[in-house]
Amino acid sequence: MAAARAADAAEAKAVAKYDAIGKGIIADGYAARSAAKVAAAEGAVKAADKMVEVLNARQDVLAAQEAARQAAAFKAHKAHVLHVKEHYAGLEAKAAADLASAHGEWKAKYGSQKRLPLDTAADTWTANMPEHVQDSKDFWIKAPAPAEKLIKAQEDAEKKAEESANPAPKAAAAPAAAAAAAEVADAEAAAEPTPPAFLQMYSRP
Repeated sequence: MAAARAADAAEAKAVAKYDAIGKGIIADGYAARSAAKVAAAEGAVKAADKMVEVLNARQDVLAAQEAARQAAAFKAHKAHVLHVKEHYAGLEAKAAADLASAHGEWKAKYGSQKRLPLDTAADTWTANMPEHVQDSKDFWIKAPAPAEKLIKAQEDAEKKAEESANPAPKAAAAPAAAAAAAEVADAEAAAEPTPPAFLQMYSRP
């Protein structure tokens, strides 16, 4: 009986021993697994921190590149604007020079034609005029009065001048002498036509 109990105790001791060994092995396995998980988590945190540093550095580089790009684009745009302004200024200067040259040529060609008869139709004498002449401030000068009034005044002045130059014969003179004088006056008037009235159409240069 005692031997059986001793054998049971020894067996129980051996079981407890191996059970403790198994539990230790299991505990070591769990501990290793936990340590691996902790190390993985720490590695992930470190990798995330490293990625944050990389992204910040990349963002700084991209910001510097964008600032340089914008500065270069602004310089290029400003140069383009200046080039366009210079180009159009050259075109305007050339157009102004061409206009001045054309107007000068017209003045040199028609400079002697300073006056035109009042009864000249406007659509006749402006038909062949270039636009730069008609648009010139030297071309259009308003008449001091309507053309009909100017013509009537000119006719009255000419008639008065003729009457002053050829006064009526006295009552004591012979009718034949008066008739002869009238005929002479009419012949002179017919030989010398009345000069037409003129209107200054543009100012002298």
